[in-house]
Amino acid sequence: MYSVSGPALTRAIQDAVGSGRQLVLAYDRDSQGGVLRVGYYMLARGDPEPPDPPITWFGEGEVQVTPSSGPDGPAFPHRLQIEFTHPKPAERHLLIDIPLQADVHLLLRCLFRYNLQVASRYVIQAEIRGVINGSPLWTAIARYDFSHGFFHRDLIAADGSKTKHPLQVASLREGIPLAIAELQSQLPDWLARLGYPSLNPPPFNDPVVSQDMREAERRLLRLFDDPDSGSTTHSTLVAFQR
Repeated sequence: MYSVSGPALTRAIQDAVGSGRQLVLAYDRDSQGGVLRVGYYMLARGDPEPPDPPITWFGEGEVQVTPSSGPDGPAFPHRLQIEFTHPKPAERHLLIDIPLQADVHLLLRCLFRYNLQVASRYVIQAEIRGVINGSPLWTAIARYDFSHGFFHRDLIAADGSKTKHPLQVASLREGIPLAIAELQSQLPDWLARLGYPSLNPPPFNDPVVSQDMREAERRLLRLFDDPDSGSTTHSTLVAFQR
């Protein structure tokens, strides 16, 4: 979390209050998680957040940004972070970073392949990155894909062993909501069973985390349906709502 201050932010807050709208801060980060710039956009109260909001970026020196993760830090809910790349014409990559706890993140590393603009296969790899019970951890836990001729889930244990589980889906597209639902309901149990440290309290009881999982599912389905939909994604965008 970060603390943002400065006269430009004060003016933006005053504009939001004066117009009866909601101010949402946006953070653009580098690959190491450092803040490159800060901006904002406005929402009418009660309106859903748009997938690609118009962001006004603060100029250099207009605001001051300092880390603030202690008890006096801002109580903004987490929002998922998204990176989109398309290294090959028929291939799309999506990385979704969902904060589960203060120092623990769920990464969904996704690869889509297309034939004539229609999704022909994909891989969704779920990784845990962070510090759990004082120990750093960054590892793949589960992988969903259609290799070997059928849809399945691989679970990867702490000792490196893998188990393959066939999954029944009526269509390629239906594998995406199934994967998200399984991760939400099973991930904490998988960690304990596979020899990893446990997550306490269970993160998916947090309504904000549940909301981020629903948004991740929406983004993945959108990319499945349209390989060009990710081109408007704001890379490494993280938003905190006031």
